[in-house]
Amino acid sequence: MMKSKELSIIERAEIVSAWKCGVKTIDISRKLGRSERTVRSIIAKYKIKGDVANEQRSGRLKALSERDVHTLNRTVRGKRQGTAVEFQAELNESLSNPICVNTARTVLHQLGYYARSGKRKPLVSEKNRKLRLQFARFSKNLTNE
Repeated sequence: MMKSKELSIIERAEIVSAWKCGVKTIDISRKLGRSERTVRSIIAKYKIKGDVANEQRSGRLKALSERDVHTLNRTVRGKRQGTAVEFQAELNESLSNPICVNTARTVLHQLGYYARSGKRKPLVSEKNRKLRLQFARFSKNLTNE
């Protein structure tokens, strides 16, 4: 089951205040567009703690936000032959809290980029383009006959 976004303190306070006024939980859930289970759990937590504030989480925060990951992905797609060090340096220009190269590599691996350089495309001059086109037309005529 997918987790949804956490309710703000204002939404929690609104649920608790409506419950204190005697409104049924099903009516609160319909009015606010939340599941009845969510409303009941917020009320239960309020009864135990006496407060609607969110509890502090344990664990370390992520070094990069989703937006930073998207920025890194866009940078990599634009410059396929770059190194992780170059991408990390470019991303650190826009970040207030810089990241290390290993973090950049980890995120790149999660995005599906590994230590492989992008494929080089052949440079086709104007002269060679015309010759290729002429050869293709000539070959097409040979296969039809």
